[in-house]
Amino acid sequence: MITYFVSREGQDAIRQKPSVTIGPAADHFEIVLYQDALQRDDWHAGTFIFSDTERLWSSEVPLVSRLWHRLKSAPVPVHLINHPIRSLKRYGLLRALRESGQNSFDVYRADEGRKPRYFPVFLHGERDHKGPVGGLLQDQAALDAALDALVERGFPLGLMLVTEFCETRSADGLYRKYGAYVIGDRIVPRHVYFSSEWCVKDFRTGIGPDTPESELFAEELAYLHGNPHEAELRKIFELSGIRYGRMDYAMRDGRIECWEINTNPLHMSRDVPPGTPRYDEIFVPFNDWMHAALMELPGAADDEPFSIDPVRPLSVIAAAAPPRAERKGDRRGVAPHRER
Repeated sequence: MITYFVSREGQDAIRQKPSVTIGPAADHFEIVLYQDALQRDDWHAGTFIFSDTERLWSSEVPLVSRLWHRLKSAPVPVHLINHPIRSLKRYGLLRALRESGQNSFDVYRADEGRKPRYFPVFLHGERDHKGPVGGLLQDQAALDAALDALVERGFPLGLMLVTEFCETRSADGLYRKYGAYVIGDRIVPRHVYFSSEWCVKDFRTGIGPDTPESELFAEELAYLHGNPHEAELRKIFELSGIRYGRMDYAMRDGRIECWEINTNPLHMSRDVPPGTPRYDEIFVPFNDWMHAALMELPGAADDEPFSIDPVRPLSVIAAAAPPRAERKGDRRGVAPHRER
């Protein structure tokens, strides 16, 4: 069995169809919210993927870590992926890559003492995958004004990152964002997105008529089937401690510039329907490779049941909660509240 833990906030990425539902791993794949996992005691042997670790709040991390250790001590063979503490999140990963010389740009927490050495910079939430907040900020004064505006809106600066802009425009005037998965021991290429804009969020953005679509499509297919960056990607994934997720990156002077590793990636958008070239020639092969990699995970087809003590038993949760009558605006009696 492959058990996939996900946050409530990020569950749509894995539940959206088409996803892991099309292929052989679907019959051996269970999606469990972290909130439910903490209260659960019955499981099946196999691989447990701790996804969405970047979205865990600080109050949740000790509980999820406790779940990790209880599963690690299970009476049957289990394989655990993406440690909730040891695997690097966005800030830690980008700092480590800058210090190692892999990335040429640096990142800063908005509330730390260090100031950017190079401009322009852009802002990005540490816990989300929504892209930059606003545009490029050309100097310290512009950055200070943007941060002041966030504070006025009530946004905690400890959750905002300041990232130095890294110019990766190719000679043809286009930016390319590559995406590749790690699934256990496998590196699986996913896509190449092209854009005339520095922030690349979709597979074709601002592409003029002078660039034939056939050339971009052929380049993307060559990337998917050639897996040209596998060796370098493997080193970065090993540094991160992440064994399931998708790395978004660009190429500059023949080297990878890593933007992030998303541990709960969206596999395929609903906006690309079956019967289209992108679905048939890009998504279908990727889906086949992804399912093959999932089925190679230890115990993927195992269904041996086992039990562990839940991290947060329902009885404890109910006992800790105040009676309904004690909560503001509730006069319906004193039945104990059960947390969901």
